[in-house]
Amino acid sequence: MLPVLIVCYLRPEKLRQILESLVGSNRRIYIFIDKAPEELKDLNEEVHKVSQEYTAKLNIKTKSPACNLGVKLGVPKGIDWVLSIEEQVIVVEDDCLPTQHAYEYFDRSAPKLGKQVAMVCGTSPRIYQSKPIQKNLTYANYPLIWGWATSADNWVRLRNLIESPVPHKRILKFLLINPKKAPVVCFFYAAAIRINRGKMQAWDALLALEMIVSSYKSIIPDKTLITNSGRDDYANHFLQDPKFGDETVSQASAEPASEILDESMGSLLESNKQIERNVYHIRFRHILSPIKAFIGN
Repeated sequence: MLPVLIVCYLRPEKLRQILESLVGSNRRIYIFIDKAPEELKDLNEEVHKVSQEYTAKLNIKTKSPACNLGVKLGVPKGIDWVLSIEEQVIVVEDDCLPTQHAYEYFDRSAPKLGKQVAMVCGTSPRIYQSKPIQKNLTYANYPLIWGWATSADNWVRLRNLIESPVPHKRILKFLLINPKKAPVVCFFYAAAIRINRGKMQAWDALLALEMIVSSYKSIIPDKTLITNSGRDDYANHFLQDPKFGDETVSQASAEPASEILDESMGSLLESNKQIERNVYHIRFRHILSPIKAFIGN
């Protein structure tokens, strides 16, 4: 049974929902609460109170940094903490509510993690299809980080770019060898440049760039197992325009995920295509994005 890391900031009631769903599970639970600035201190304290409220019901360890880490470092530092103790972990941010089927899926899929399979994702890009055609788990080369699992060894590799300079030569070499991947690589390359220059706060774009350039794989479920309700006052990015309600970005299925993994190259390429089109909205024009990032746009 995998432990769970919940990364929190200013959503006490959403933390309560996640913890309530875990009551009786006997999972080890780690709660990482990023410190808020003074003007948001009261709401941040409410998050701490919810965590304390559940210490008698659940096996909880809590940690909070001495200063605000922000969007770029909050989640990575939480993962660093847990994976200094555990070998594997399910990572959930406070706007993501897994179903019970999600936890079972993560437990079942975690043994497939290895040198090339770096993460297990709980969200499927197929929520945007009117008639999903994929009925099995597949591989992809992208991280869908709205509820996911990884291992300590994989995390060391995945976080490679998070606190490092942008590896321009490495990326340009990859583009020369893989010109067809230029739009998507340039999309994340531009984000990395902006993050490195302090023009943008994010960590998931750096994770995606590392996965693409290193050809790492993620396991993608045939249906979404996480409800993402992050379209609120504390959100920083969304999947796309809301389809399910004011705050809900993606709605979890009530059904379990498939237990069959389609390992074919065809299914991997199809999953990549769906993610590029439906999640990141990659277009050919993104080839120019690094130039715009370099000149400050």
